[in-house]
Amino acid sequence: MDIGTDHALVPSFAALRGTCERAVGVDLRPEPLRRARQTLRTLGVEGQVELVLGDGLGAVKEPEKTTVVIAGLSGKTMLSWCEKELETVRRLDKLVVQPNGHLSALRAWAYESGLWLLDERICQERDRFFVSCAFASRQGGDPAYENLPVSMQAGFELGPWLVRRGDPLASQCYLRERRRLAGLVGLGLAEHRELFAIYDGICSA
Repeated sequence: MDIGTDHALVPSFAALRGTCERAVGVDLRPEPLRRARQTLRTLGVEGQVELVLGDGLGAVKEPEKTTVVIAGLSGKTMLSWCEKELETVRRLDKLVVQPNGHLSALRAWAYESGLWLLDERICQERDRFFVSCAFASRQGGDPAYENLPVSMQAGFELGPWLVRRGDPLASQCYLRERRRLAGLVGLGLAEHRELFAIYDGICSA
């Protein structure tokens, strides 16, 4: 299930790849769903993807059998949906998010809510980096954060699996963020010093 589906590219791709038995695209407004129907017609997957008018995670009816994808939306929006529907999230087979900002807050919320960070991946499109995270409810402590070579706060910010793997693309992302934060600190914006220290530490390691 793709929430905030817009053009329905995610469920269409899943249907074309055969990676799910049933794909669902959800959006809050009729206009995006109109565009989504055009995508389904163009790609020939009208019979494989269902489109639903709904509000966030409230549209999930069978969480135990469902993998939910939320991509390309504000991290704050995703976090508000997840906080509102925590019990639904805990019952999902898997939650995959690719937020535009505030990913550290999502990682921290998931950890505090008993969700494991199963995996995370980074990609680059032109001059932008995008990180996707997969969460699921599990028992016990999250292995992603066990014996982490950085602090928990740094793990939430940088991504524990990206740090463990020494992902070269993540390293490029860290260097860019370090430069940005160094400029802000240089302007006297002291509120950015703590975050700069995290990126400075990983870039100097």
